[in-house]
Amino acid sequence: MHNFRLLGYSSTHFDGGTHPLITSATNSVNLLTPAGNATAFISIGNIDWSHTAGTRGDCIQNGNTNTNVLFVRDAIFTGCAKAIAGAGGIGAQTITRTVLENVEAKSTTNVTVQVAGQLEIYDSYIHGSVTAGSSGDCIAASGATVVIVERTIIADCARNGLNINAGNQQARLLNVTFSNMVTDCFVMGTTAWGTTFTPLSLKNNIFYGCAGTGVNLSSPTVYVDPTDIFNRNNAYGSNGTDRTNLGAGTNDVALTANPFVSSTNLALNNTAGGGAALKRVGFPGVFPGALTTGYLDIGAVQSSNATQRSYGAAQ
Repeated sequence: MHNFRLLGYSSTHFDGGTHPLITSATNSVNLLTPAGNATAFISIGNIDWSHTAGTRGDCIQNGNTNTNVLFVRDAIFTGCAKAIAGAGGIGAQTITRTVLENVEAKSTTNVTVQVAGQLEIYDSYIHGSVTAGSSGDCIAASGATVVIVERTIIADCARNGLNINAGNQQARLLNVTFSNMVTDCFVMGTTAWGTTFTPLSLKNNIFYGCAGTGVNLSSPTVYVDPTDIFNRNNAYGSNGTDRTNLGAGTNDVALTANPFVSSTNLALNNTAGGGAALKRVGFPGVFPGALTTGYLDIGAVQSSNATQRSYGAAQ
């Protein structure tokens, strides 16, 4: 077992300066494939990755090793087959826990982020798996036990935004913006539905512009016990279907207009029935104890408009 750390810098270590770029124009070459029988911890920070060959390789492929933790922060992944290939690589080894923080991953030709272990994504932008020939999800977690996504934009995917499939999962989505998927915004399908405890938390998320379903709890064996789901203050609009096998949550918002500034700027606009309906109405408003009140927006991008309505008030 060993640790591997890779940190980019401009002139001195830890200066957080201009990101070095790791790139390849060679067909089917992966930019980083850790080798060996086992890697305890891989930490990567302040580095950008890109692929420009006719046949793309992965940016980071776990390869022939069992990795306990992959932690990536402050990075941009562009144009690879997969930005993170944490499952099904050489030897079909997996990463036990993958953590992405302040990461942009875009323009992949396959699944953008693929894992089979625990997945955590914070403050990131995963988008654009729509290059020629692509049919991949933005994020695919197959067999993952825990999936946590917070304050993240997931957009413009050639299939699903977030696809959790198989295994006994727990999933928590908090202030996530989903926009413009060819299929579903969020799909969670497993034979475990109704047979094991499968907690799901959905708070302050936007599910907008998905041709399939906003939230699709796909084909549960028995309808999941409602006590397994914390479901409130989510927004839905312009989807083929807003929810499958999921009832409306507390304080959900039905959008009647596009809530975003533009297709590429997913900040909230001031349109009535769109972005204006999502400002300062997130959960929690009044905290337990009723002595403190917050004013979160629904979605990943928070606004700073002093004229926004307060929690629970009419427009």
